[in-house]
Amino acid sequence: MKKILSIFLVLSMLATAMASCGETATEDTTGDTSAPAVEDTTPAAEDTAASETSAPETSAPETEPAETTPAVEEVSNEGYAFEQMEDWYVKAHECTWIDADGNARGSAGVLEGHYDNDKFAEFVSENPEWYKDYDLMSKWDVQPAPFGDCIDEFIAGDTEWVTDKDNYQGITLYKTFEITDLSDTTLYEFYCFYDNSVHMYLNGVEFFAMDGSAQEGDGSGKNDWNGSYAFITPNVDPEKTNIKDYLVEGTNHIAVSLRDKWGGREFDAYLWYQLNSTKRDVYVLPTNSVWNAQAFSCPYTDGDGVIDGGAANGFFDEATDEFKKYMTDNPGWVTDYATMEAWPTYTAVLNDSTADLGWVGGVHGLIAHTTFELTADEIADLKTCDEWRAYGSYDNAIHMYLNGVEIYEQDGECVVQDWASGEWNLVDYREALEGALVEGTNHIVVTIKDAWGGRNMNMGLYCHWN
Repeated sequence: MKKILSIFLVLSMLATAMASCGETATEDTTGDTSAPAVEDTTPAAEDTAASETSAPETSAPETEPAETTPAVEEVSNEGYAFEQMEDWYVKAHECTWIDADGNARGSAGVLEGHYDNDKFAEFVSENPEWYKDYDLMSKWDVQPAPFGDCIDEFIAGDTEWVTDKDNYQGITLYKTFEITDLSDTTLYEFYCFYDNSVHMYLNGVEFFAMDGSAQEGDGSGKNDWNGSYAFITPNVDPEKTNIKDYLVEGTNHIAVSLRDKWGGREFDAYLWYQLNSTKRDVYVLPTNSVWNAQAFSCPYTDGDGVIDGGAANGFFDEATDEFKKYMTDNPGWVTDYATMEAWPTYTAVLNDSTADLGWVGGVHGLIAHTTFELTADEIADLKTCDEWRAYGSYDNAIHMYLNGVEIYEQDGECVVQDWASGEWNLVDYREALEGALVEGTNHIVVTIKDAWGGRNMNMGLYCHWN
C-alpha cells in the first residue's frame, strides 16, 4: 500500500533515472490502418462526337459501398522480462561495517575495517551455493523493490536493511522470470541500480560482481556502486559478455547479494528486450581480462609541494622518473611484445591493491599488455559497425595502443581530470583503429601515469551497431 500511495512522489525521479540508463530506440510497428482507395467502377463516358449513332442512354450502376478496413492492432516489438519495482524474495543479514577509526557503518574515506557480528558471512559459509538453492530462497519474505534509501526510502521494500541500518548491512534477493524468445534477432539489456559490493547470479552462474571489500581489510568500495539504473555488461566470464549468454528459454532464476558500508544503499533492476533488433555488440576485448603488467617508480610532487601528495598542479621528478626513462631508453617499447609478455600476469582490475604488482606510493607508472584474436571475416564485419567503444575504468592519464597505433588518449598533465569509468566512444580514433587491425593476434598496450588520488585500470573494447 505504501508504494501505491507514494508512487506520484517518485515519478519524476524514476524518469530521470531511466534517462540515465541510455535511450532505447523504439521501432514503429504501427500498421497502416487507413482504408484503401475505392476503385471507380463507373464506366468511362463514350466519345459520342465521333459516332454517328449515339449509344443508348443508360444510368450508371450503383457503386458498392467500400468495405471498412478493420483496425490493425498495434503490436510492440519491445517489452520487459521483468520490470522495476517488482516483487523479490528477500532476506536481510546482520553485519555492521566497523572502519579503522572504530566508526559503525563507517566513514567515507576511511578504507580499512571489518564486519562485526557477521551473520552474512555465516550464511554464505553454511550455504556456499545459496544462489542456486531455489527452495531455500523461495521461503524468504516477499517484498517489492526498490530496496534501500537512494531512490526513496519511503517506498523501499520493508526489510531490516532499511529499518535497522546499523545492524543489518547485508542483503540477499531472488526472483524468477520467464523467457520465451532467445533467437539471434532478439536483444536483451539488463539495467541495475546497486550500492554496494554486489554479486549477481543467473541460473546459478555468477555474471556480474563489483565488490570493493573482496580483499581482506579493504573496505574502500572502489567502483562497487552506481547512481542510477545503469546498463550492466557481464564481467565475470570474459567469454560471456552478453546477458543473453546466461538466459534460458522458460523459467529463469536471478539471485543477488549486497553488503553495504558507509553512505546509502540501494538495489533494483530490470531486463528489457527488443524483437527483430538490428542492434548488437561484439566484444573484441572484455574487461576483467588477463594482462602482462609492470609498475614503474615516478614520484609525484603535488601542487602544494608534497611528495606523493593529493593535490593537482604537480609534476613528476625527471631525475627519478623510471617510467619515462624506460620509454626513452627503449624507443620501440610500444611494440616490444616479447619483453612485455615476459612480465607477470594479473587479472584486471589492476589497482593499488593488486597483490605483487607494487603499484603503490611513489610507483605511479604502469604499462599493461594483452592480446585478442581476429579472423579476416571478423575484421570485415567489425568495420561495418556504427561505433567503436572502449569501456571499463582508468585512473589516470591514459594512453591506449593497438598494434603500436594510439587509439585513445586522455592525459591531463597533472592539472585537469583525466580518469573515467563507464564507456566512451572512439569516434576520433576510428580510422587509426581500423587501419591497425590485423588478422590473427592483435596487441593492446595501455599506459597509466597516476598522479594524485586513486589508481586503477580495467579496459575493454567493443563494436556497436545501432
